[in-house]
Amino acid sequence: MTTPLQNFDPDSPLLVVQGTLTLAVLGSATGATLAAFKAQNPFALGMNMGLNGSIAGLTFFAIREYLVSPLLLTTLSQAVPSYNTRSLALHQLHHDQTQNQATSSSTSPPNIRAIPPHHTHNHNAIDSSLESETSPELNLGVHDEKTAISRVRNDRVLDSALAGALTGGGISWTFRGRRTFPRAALTSGLITALGQYMVNNVRVARLEVLARRSEKKREAEQEAVGAGAGNVDNGGVIPVSSSTTPSTSPTSTPTQDFPTLSNRLVDFFRSLSPVRKISDDEYLQILYKQREGMREDLQAWEVRMRGKYALEGRGGNSSTSNSDAKSAASTGQTIDIGQLMRQLDGVERRISALESKIANEGPEAAAKV
Repeated sequence: MTTPLQNFDPDSPLLVVQGTLTLAVLGSATGATLAAFKAQNPFALGMNMGLNGSIAGLTFFAIREYLVSPLLLTTLSQAVPSYNTRSLALHQLHHDQTQNQATSSSTSPPNIRAIPPHHTHNHNAIDSSLESETSPELNLGVHDEKTAISRVRNDRVLDSALAGALTGGGISWTFRGRRTFPRAALTSGLITALGQYMVNNVRVARLEVLARRSEKKREAEQEAVGAGAGNVDNGGVIPVSSSTTPSTSPTSTPTQDFPTLSNRLVDFFRSLSPVRKISDDEYLQILYKQREGMREDLQAWEVRMRGKYALEGRGGNSSTSNSDAKSAASTGQTIDIGQLMRQLDGVERRISALESKIANEGPEAAAKV
């Protein structure tokens, strides 16, 4: 079952430290510069503004990474595609880490484990579109260049706006009274949202520059390959085509092997994502693992319920049954059995639909051959 804890980014501590240090250095530099222009002591003003910047940065990034972003990922992941993609990536990462820890600690007694969050995400959308998809994939985000650029430009703008509003409003409330909270929250939210949007645009510009460089490099390689092919076909003489005659030289052939700028840019955005496209067979194996995990969780829930009733005197008086009941009831985790059954039913239906699709594609592929 999806929990807010699994929407925490493992890189959040490093990001909080980096953001705090960045704002501290920026505040110190700004204070020292202002003091120099005003003929004041740059050290005192620089230290003061640096301390204020570090406090504001620590508060802002901590609120955003540990409060705002997890809540937004939990509440908006099924409605907003960008949060959907981020949530799936984080869930997959947490699931992989959990599996690695379980493998490394195989000698420890088993516990009731939570259902991997990406198993419970957006089932209705997947169920309704499974039969129409040519290849199911976990990457639900980048489909074209405009969408990719829009996602990068708007990345965490809402997160930063809410975190900035809470930070600015809270600091103003603390030092100036609660009446200043609304105005300070609105101003801080607008400033942080604008700052995040500007940072995202810098990222987009950098990615576009890298894409152009890659395009120029590929074009140079194309020309080199075409010139070499022309030299071989014409005994070392490069043919010169007329301006009125369409060119049929080998230089026009390799262009079909290279994607356009839009495709390369989209591929570049996809390479930055930890989520990759998978085949039908791989997706089916993932569904099998999901079903197995849900069945194990259902069995664990039944064991826990039996243990609970045993502790209440309904499970017998033997010491063995009581010890098993205590160990089963001491896990402290809550499982929503209704949601678990709905999720298991959805996975079963997706497995059935995908197995039918793969079975139908087999004869079609054989007929084409």
